[in-house]
Amino acid sequence: MVGAVDRPVGLADAVSARVGEQGSACHQPSEALLATIGPLRNRTIPLDSRESEDLVRIRPKRSFEAVDNLIARTSNPDHVVMLQNLRDHMRAEISADLPALMKTMSANPVYHTYGSGVDAENMNPKGLGETEKFYQRRFDEGTNVLEYEFQRLTVDDWGIAGDGTIHVIYPARAFRTLGMDVDDVDAHYLVSVHQAFFLPYEDGLMAGEDVYSDVAGVKIEKLDPADVVTTEQAFA
Repeated sequence: MVGAVDRPVGLADAVSARVGEQGSACHQPSEALLATIGPLRNRTIPLDSRESEDLVRIRPKRSFEAVDNLIARTSNPDHVVMLQNLRDHMRAEISADLPALMKTMSANPVYHTYGSGVDAENMNPKGLGETEKFYQRRFDEGTNVLEYEFQRLTVDDWGIAGDGTIHVIYPARAFRTLGMDVDDVDAHYLVSVHQAFFLPYEDGLMAGEDVYSDVAGVKIEKLDPADVVTTEQAFA
């Protein structure tokens, strides 16, 4: 989102995305990847381009603006603790800092993902062990650099809820785990999808996530190398 860039190239220009029954994946894709783009495996990915060139380069730090604004307006100390936990969780996720992320979780977190249309055995981790593996797979795939563009965010005694569009940078190798033919293995793509989320809390710690994704409206765009943000650059 910084500086002027050429109009983004749609994924259809770089990917032969008719997967069908190829079964040529290098290894099992993570649940996070399946939940976001798994349903696209069986059809051609549509060509989508952003209307504004300003939105191509993400800025992960902007994910915190809505959280910080809500913290500033919140007087209940328990609610402030939950919001600060969410902030810490997001920063650890973007930074691929697994120990820090796990410190934000309760003793028995439970995850539920809806709207993906994908039946993966481990789609919804339960307990600290599965949750740790869930995030480690995401970090291994390199899909941790993201910006959450909040539209609504609220906090109550039970937890935090909101909605918005999540923008995630995906290396081409992440698509290849779904059997897609990518002509540029060094390319990166911006995957954007609208989500609604509900985050229950226990004693100030995140007890899981219930996430609803509009997979039918997912947008995938090839990034210019200048617009790729790495983990190291995320908070620069």
